Amino acid sequence: TQVKILTSVEVTSFATGLWIISDNNVDLSSIALMPSLSVTFPVRGKYLYNLAIGGSTLDAGSEYDFILTVGGGQDVSTTRVTVKVVEPPRSGEFTVSPVSGFEMQDFFQFSTKRWTDDELPLSFSFGYFSASSGNMMELRGRGESSFLGDKYLPRGAEANKFNLTCGMYAFNALDAKSKRTQRVKVSAVQVSAEEFEASVMSQLSSVSEHQDTSAVKSI
Repeated sequence: TQVKILTSVEVTSFATGLWIISDNNVDLSSIALMPSLSVTFPVRGKYLYNLAIGGSTLDAGSEYDFILTVGGGQDVSTTRVTVKVVEPPRSGEFTVSPVSGFEMQDFFQFSTKRWTDDELPLSFSFGYFSASSGNMMELRGRGESSFLGDKYLPRGAEANKFNLTCGMYAFNALDAKSKRTQRVKVSAVQVSAEEFEASVMSQLSSVSEHQDTSAVKSI
């Protein structure tokens, strides 16, 4: 997430501009997503002089004053913009049950509770993390229900003793989010090719009947 401050500057002659931050503990030049905090306005006219910084570089719940100074000779103007960084949902718990099972055989339930936030309503997404990409493979996208039941999970990597990292994100109304994870053991089940195919077809039939598209991702 980025913080963007969009600014239009009008000058009557040659002038320079400079962005600074009032917090002496923050090095603005190191977190700004721009090559330089200073700029030259060579002639009379209107200019766009925007500031963009990485949102994750600022402390959640804190306020920062960004100050733009534009001047030429004795004529100097300043503009101050106060930014409050939204605090993500906090104090939440996440559980997956059971903590071990077999792929394509055992159902797993996801639940989360005890979240605290001022920016309501909250929404939640659930899934498991890919060992190769590190991305969360969603079993259910954002929704207000804090429970997700009866989902199959793929086996964990054998090199990792079949452990699989499950996870969820909690979002507030301003899209700030928090993450929770839990490891479960999902082992391979020894079945014949015919039994495996029958199990997959049965699950696809169930998905079709209930139009549960999120379930396809867990098959």
